[in-house]
Amino acid sequence: MKKLGDNGATVYVYDAFGQLAAEYATPARPAPCRTCYVSYDYLGSVRLVTDQTGSVIARHDYLPFGEELTSGQAGRDASFGAPDRVSQKFTGQERDQETGLDFFQSRYYGAAFG
Repeated sequence: MKKLGDNGATVYVYDAFGQLAAEYATPARPAPCRTCYVSYDYLGSVRLVTDQTGSVIARHDYLPFGEELTSGQAGRDASFGAPDRVSQKFTGQERDQETGLDFFQSRYYGAAFG
């Protein structure tokens, strides 16, 4: 079975009994850098992603409840909210690509709902 998404395709391989045997991810686009370095703020939120030469790949700013500000909002340039393939966002929690919700270990949290 193959599942297509914004980040590429995920291929699921099942055995003869119908149990999941393997899962392979194939990216739709190449990574923005060979080695990406992530900078965090005091809350653990990802704020800056740079490549191996120190060039800025993406910047991230967040509203108080975790909603991300993107380019064009409040004078931010194109580097804000740029795709960087880092799944940890607000307070270091993993953001689900399909729903846009943050996983906080025991529940999913929607920043837009506050």
